[in-house]
Amino acid sequence: MNNYLPIIKQINQSLNDFNTYLKDGFAVPLLNEIELENQNYYMDLTTFNWEKEKEWINSGKRGVYFIFGVDMEPPFNLGLYIGKASMTSYFGNRFHSHLYPSKKEKLHIMRKIFSMELITTIPIEKKNVFLAPALEEFLINEMKNKVRLLNKTGK
Repeated sequence: MNNYLPIIKQINQSLNDFNTYLKDGFAVPLLNEIELENQNYYMDLTTFNWEKEKEWINSGKRGVYFIFGVDMEPPFNLGLYIGKASMTSYFGNRFHSHLYPSKKEKLHIMRKIFSMELITTIPIEKKNVFLAPALEEFLINEMKNKVRLLNKTGK
């Protein structure tokens, strides 16, 4: 999954930019650029076991999440979906809603053309969860000209 490292680095650059607007103590963490194979940071959807669905990465937390994948047809471009779980939703709920429709398939498909392969999250403390919508919108706006975004608002 190291092929997503350039996208992760671009996300981190945008996270650093976002953090410049925040007071000390409110900064959101960067994505881990080293442990791409560590399932505590990144969940590989190509090997996901639905019998352990309750074990989504940061399942009971809120914040911003990323779904990385690739076009299913040439030129097989990498892409990204940015979402949020805030207020009444959790990462586990969001991942279930995105991935459950393709539970019986080997591939998890988004927008009928994109194979989802990897997910990760930026958990935000409950007291700061109000930042999640702002962070999601900021990242969509920042990333839309840097990577193929699958967000409808990112077009």
